[in-house]
Amino acid sequence: MVECPMTGDTEAKMDISNIKYTYKLSTVEHSGCPFCRQSFGVALDWDINHLLQSHGGVLLHVGSQSLNSEGEPPYYSQVALVGFETEPPAREPSAVFSTQIPPKQ
Repeated sequence: MVECPMTGDTEAKMDISNIKYTYKLSTVEHSGCPFCRQSFGVALDWDINHLLQSHGGVLLHVGSQSLNSEGEPPYYSQVALVGFETEPPAREPSAVFSTQIPPKQ
C-alpha cells in the first residue's frame, strides 16, 4: 500500500512493470483474441472479460476515441487497452484479423 502525502489515504498501487504485450479493443473494429481463436467485436465488455479471465490480462485503460474524417462530423468509439505479462503465440497472419467498421451515418 502507498500512503498519499497530501491526504494520508492509502490505496492499492498497480504494478505494470512486467507488462510485455498490450492489445487494443475498440467498438469500431472486429478482431480476434491474440491468444486463442475467440472472435471480438460484438460487445466490448465481453471482449475485455475474455482477455482478463481467460488469459490473465490487466485492464490498463478504458476511454473514448474520436475518429475524424475530412468534411465529416467526428465519430466516437470506446477503446480498451489490456496488458499481458506474456506475448501471444506466433501464428499465421490470417488467424487474427482486424477490420475497421465504417462510421455510422
